[in-house]
Amino acid sequence: NTAVTGFIFTMFDSNGDPIAGLTLTAQRNIDGAGWVNFVNAGAIANLTLGAYSLDIAAADFNGGEIACRFSATGAKELQFKIRTI
Repeated sequence: NTAVTGFIFTMFDSNGDPIAGLTLTAQRNIDGAGWVNFVNAGAIANLTLGAYSLDIAAADFNGGEIACRFSATGAKELQFKIRTI
C-alpha cells in the first residue's frame, strides 16, 4: 500500500523492437481479484525508445501479489507480477 512515482516499463512490437507513441491500457490485479485499470492509467508518459512511465497510486499496490498488464494496438502485451510481501 505504497505509491511508486515514475515506474518505468518498455513496450515492444511483434518483432521485439521497442515501440513509442502508443495509447496504452494499464491494468492491475490485486491478489487474484480481477483486472481493473490503474488509478493513474490515463496519465502514462511516453518517454523515449519505447519506454513509458506511470505513477502508481498506493491503492494499486494494496495487496500481497500485484499482477500488471500493459497493452496497446500494435504492441506485444506486457505482463508481470510483483510480490509486495
